[in-house]
Amino acid sequence: GKYLSDTLAMLNPKEHRPMISKGTVISFTEWDGTVTNYYLFSNTTTSVMDVFVSKMWLYGLLCCIVLTGLLVSVTAFFLNRNQKPLEQMMQIAQQCAKGNYTEHSNPGSFEEPSYEAMAYSINELAYAAENAENQRKQFVSNVSHELRTPMTIISGYVDGMLDGTVPKNKRVQYLSIVSQEMQRLKILISSMLNLTKFDNGTIQIHYQLFPIQDLVFRTILMFESRLEKRNITLVGLDSDPVQVWGDPDLIGQVIYNLFENAVKFVNTGGTITFTFTEEPESTLLAIRNTGAGISKEELPKIFERFYKSDDSRSHDKTGLGIGLDITKHIVRLHKAQISVSSEEG
Repeated sequence: GKYLSDTLAMLNPKEHRPMISKGTVISFTEWDGTVTNYYLFSNTTTSVMDVFVSKMWLYGLLCCIVLTGLLVSVTAFFLNRNQKPLEQMMQIAQQCAKGNYTEHSNPGSFEEPSYEAMAYSINELAYAAENAENQRKQFVSNVSHELRTPMTIISGYVDGMLDGTVPKNKRVQYLSIVSQEMQRLKILISSMLNLTKFDNGTIQIHYQLFPIQDLVFRTILMFESRLEKRNITLVGLDSDPVQVWGDPDLIGQVIYNLFENAVKFVNTGGTITFTFTEEPESTLLAIRNTGAGISKEELPKIFERFYKSDDSRSHDKTGLGIGLDITKHIVRLHKAQISVSSEEG
């Protein structure tokens, strides 16, 4: 019932190769009920197992190589797929930095929502930069033209008085024109400075109580010759004085901008009407003119910076298109409201 051996693999003394031995017990029951146990051993050379293990290692190595190659390929594919939109957006950003705002990406071509949102943001940035650049060029062009006109008039009249071209009896008349152009320059420069302060958030309001009619009368005097020349009638100036709590300089600029527009677009022989109303917690100032009116399409745009309607371009070739934008900012700084309504014809 026992097998003793120094080496289990050496059941066959004549076999010198390494062996793998497997033993099992087989029980037999004799006729008299006696149970006899036999032991069966089978030997297998290890070379068979070595070949099997070698093949397993080889197949495993091949599988690892194939899987690694597949993983690298898939990773490279997705990296390349993700890298392309980033490279495309990087190129657009570089073009914007160089001043070329015409390059835009197609957000719909990206499958990843994050890339799509990024593409929208870069496109908006490019559009905003392009719009800002166009506005800057337009602003420089308009300012140059607007400054040149009064400077030419002032220079011409002053030179005429110095060289004797202008008769002495007309010098007061021409000095009055020069004074008006100087006021125009002063308001233009003040508007441009305020525009910068509005954008920087550095403008300050100096509140005080004052009658708003004083500012209106002062503004009307600056347009006196233009009003007489076109035979324009002013209505509503005989109302009771209305007190306003605000910055006289800034409110004066509002009145100037509104009245200037009213004078530009009133019909010859037309009427400009002023309305002053004191309400419990506010003061209402309205300026209305007769004339062609503003179309419904252009009405919402007139407070936009540098916007000039087609009719405005024909009537006002030197304006900057910033008057109503400044007016809107000043009114909002005073925690007030401004609105416009118009009827064509």
